[in-house]
Amino acid sequence: MIKLHGKILNLLFYLDILLLPISFLIVYKFKMSQLDQHVISYWKPFLAYVIIWSSISFINNKYKIKEKKISHFILHNILKPNFYILAVLTISFYLFREDHFSRLVVFGNVLLVTFFEMFFFSIIFSFAHTIVEIDDESHQQLLNSAKKGKIKKGLKWDEQKITTILKFIREELGEKPLHFIQRYIDIADSESLVLSTTTKFNVENLPATSYTAIVNLHRINDIRYVNKFFECINSKLEVDSLLIGCAETKEIRKNRIFHRYPAIINFVVYTFDYIFNRLFPKFLMTKWLYFHITQGNNRVISRAEVLGRLVSCGFEIIEECEIDYLHFFAVKKKSEPIYDMDPTYGPLIRLTRKGLNGKLIKVYKLRTMHPYAEYLQEYIFKLSNLKEGGKFKDDFRITTLGRLMRKFWIDELPMILNWIKGELKLVGVRPVSRHYFNLYSKQFQERRIKYKPGLLPPFYADAPKTLEDIENSERKYFDSYDQSPVKTDMKYFFKALFNILFKGLRSA
Repeated sequence: MIKLHGKILNLLFYLDILLLPISFLIVYKFKMSQLDQHVISYWKPFLAYVIIWSSISFINNKYKIKEKKISHFILHNILKPNFYILAVLTISFYLFREDHFSRLVVFGNVLLVTFFEMFFFSIIFSFAHTIVEIDDESHQQLLNSAKKGKIKKGLKWDEQKITTILKFIREELGEKPLHFIQRYIDIADSESLVLSTTTKFNVENLPATSYTAIVNLHRINDIRYVNKFFECINSKLEVDSLLIGCAETKEIRKNRIFHRYPAIINFVVYTFDYIFNRLFPKFLMTKWLYFHITQGNNRVISRAEVLGRLVSCGFEIIEECEIDYLHFFAVKKKSEPIYDMDPTYGPLIRLTRKGLNGKLIKVYKLRTMHPYAEYLQEYIFKLSNLKEGGKFKDDFRITTLGRLMRKFWIDELPMILNWIKGELKLVGVRPVSRHYFNLYSKQFQERRIKYKPGLLPPFYADAPKTLEDIENSERKYFDSYDQSPVKTDMKYFFKALFNILFKGLRSA
């Protein structure tokens, strides 16, 4: 099968950009009877008009043919975004008091472009749904593989049903994702389920049985309540059963925009997309507007958040890869969901750390990682191990701003609150997570919890490179502290301060 989504998106976008000036000239000539010099005065607002039109169209996925019926396509891909455009233009007229521009020219242009879109886009829609080229050899190989597995289990072979499923996956995602799915599940197995949905209602109403594998072809960016959805799927799977799905991560989204749009336009589209889809959901004043307009569709989600949500919902990551501008994952059910009612989602977060006598404390920090990143510590350790200084190598959980904040200690400033509360002291070993704590030797773990953690750890005095060096550095600090607590803390405080201020020592 040839996947046409990218080509169709480009075709519709360029056609739309062409229709805008054509419609404008037609409406202007109808209004003024002739094209005179006054048309030049419209070029600046017309440029803004094109930017608004393109941005709102992109945000509402106007150029993506994902509807099955042409009536739904016209409603959701043309009429809905064009209504928003009309609303924005009306508000702009009122706010900026642009009374000298003809409302007939502006609003008439919107209506005429809408008419042209309904005509030309409908033709392309029909064209896209009739051209499906299938690689017969590849298709037959998949059928033979599924047939062998079915017969081996002594089950009835239904070639028409399997062909329908293969066609369904191809139409939704393409050939490469189909092969990725086939590596992990036998689609001919009656206990494997292939669906394409964004609501947990559809999952809840599945037959009351446990599946060995569930494949959801719809990207999770369009799921309003992602965790509830994953928790529902978890309840339908047996332990060690598989879930395969996909998402458009924020990194892939940026690459897609910059590759699919021409220079300058791609920057404008990305800027508006960043403001609307990444900034609006984060602020109380704009969050309600964002979800009212989008209903949670096309949300921006990072790779760390995708995987972190899955782990928090009881899944273990088996494999992840990028195919055709989508991030695919294969995960295995290992336990029931954690049902975390207080995930770290805002700018100020509270992280669970080991305190004095092994008591779990909540350490305050400014966010430097993507949401749900805390659930991936074990996965990151398996993936990349530790680098010098006891941090993880190539940690994709850290944001760009987060790296800058860590470099200048900005993220650790809120820990002063823990110091005021008496949970930390000024100098002491670093408060670490349960997973990191378990990396120490058992004997040292027992000793470590006998001491209160601190804001300035021995790391800044000794600059250890490996986990073993860190353990030896902390053991050295404890030995000295046992003999003279005040003198030891003063010694480590000034040595750490010197290394930080004059040698530029940083923890990350």
